Amino acid sequence: MTRFFRKYVVFSGRASRSEFWWAILGYVIVSVVLSWLGEMSRNGLDWLSSLWSLATFLPMLAVLVRRLHDSNRSGWWAALPSGLSFAGLFLVLIGAAQFIFGLGSAFGMHTGSSDWARTIGIGALIWILLAVLCWVASLISWIIFATASSNPAGARFDDDAQPAGMPPYQYGGYPQGPGTIPTPGPQR
Repeated sequence: MTRFFRKYVVFSGRASRSEFWWAILGYVIVSVVLSWLGEMSRNGLDWLSSLWSLATFLPMLAVLVRRLHDSNRSGWWAALPSGLSFAGLFLVLIGAAQFIFGLGSAFGMHTGSSDWARTIGIGALIWILLAVLCWVASLISWIIFATASSNPAGARFDDDAQPAGMPPYQYGGYPQGPGTIPTPGPQR
């Protein structure tokens, strides 16, 4: 968990499976404790759980991106589970609105037949089922990305990654860091 906070918003480099899952375990344990504390206190400590979620949003995203890099995927793949989750939320809102308008029709608030209200209710149920499918797909894609095996080609995402054909420790003819000795490049 200390590495998790040391690399708070570091999106470059790679994260092993163990680094990722230890961060997830620590996050879940703290979240459960803070939620329990919020439920047990009568003076309103619910905000602690929200503050924890807000404070750990970026490091959780950073460790997921680094985990994707370790499996030789671009960090932009992290947008897939998030996009599916937001699509599910949008579908739930559409289904809820359709259900509310259908309920209004069923009680005579709008003109129309009860068959129309039943159709609206079924339509709302379909929207909500599609939302659940989006959330399940989001969870599955998140698990697949998080459990993917390491790929040595993911080294291209490291801070000291070299373009193809360049000698080690040299990028554009300059040493990579302090104290490194430049190696001669290939003679052309």
